[in-house]
Amino acid sequence: MTYQPHELRLELITTWEAYLGGRLSRAAARDYIDERLAFYGPEELVHDGLQLLNDAVNAGDHASAEGKERAAVWYAAWSRECEIHDADPVAWRRRWAIAYLKRLLPKIRPASRPKAIAAFREDLTDADVESLSIVATSSEA
Repeated sequence: MTYQPHELRLELITTWEAYLGGRLSRAAARDYIDERLAFYGPEELVHDGLQLLNDAVNAGDHASAEGKERAAVWYAAWSRECEIHDADPVAWRRRWAIAYLKRLLPKIRPASRPKAIAAFREDLTDADVESLSIVATSSEA
């Protein structure tokens, strides 16, 4: 069965393409981002894409040729990540959760670390949990 992206991702793709094509103003893009960041649906990819679009829209040189080229590069990279996700959503989610937790665990109180790992348990293997638990116990907060 082929993975079907969530409708909010499809909406974000349309928004990115309108912004890159000059059919969506910077102000309208900002309004869209503000609305969607409050609810971006079940795909972390949508959140990531919103963050990249936000960075492109708010870059000081957003209207210059360099700014537009950088935004197009970011959109292309995000699109490739979507393809990787869609080929194997379970593996993508696992990889994302591990990377996120490795960034998060050293920054939170030691007592909160097991709960953070548990929040992503359905995306992780037993070996992942064990490895992350070692990171959690060896990190200084």
